[in-house]
Amino acid sequence: MSTFGNGADTKEYALALEQLADLKSKNAANAKDWNGGIGEEQIIGYGTEESGELVL
Repeated sequence: MSTFGNGADTKEYALALEQLADLKSKNAANAKDWNGGIGEEQIIGYGTEESGELVL
């Protein structure tokens, strides 16, 4: 559930905050308030080495 996908004054937002707090309490790697997906444009933005290999 996304905090960004819901208005701050909605029960969905409150639920998302609760779920985020629960994940953080468990030191979960995905305990972020943002979407962790990286798209092709973002990857390309990191650049490449002269060899053509992707550099992250």
